[in-house]
Amino acid sequence: MENIKWARLYSSSSEVLIALLKGKLLEKQIPAVELSKKDTVYNMIGDIELMVPHEQFSDALDVLADFKEDVLDHDE
Repeated sequence: MENIKWARLYSSSSEVLIALLKGKLLEKQIPAVELSKKDTVYNMIGDIELMVPHEQFSDALDVLADFKEDVLDHDE
């Protein structure tokens, strides 16, 4: 199996935001994995980190910028 270096792109306590961003990344053929840092007892404490391959981090940043503009800025 290929040894992939992962880089943290985004973190949030919202599973919905992580799932939406992950979907956008996958649409652009950028692999993404979730790394949960949530407490196992108190699920409301902690974040979920979204990781992408280091080699595709720059492309992932472009997707994140569009995502923030489309989703996060209109969430007010």
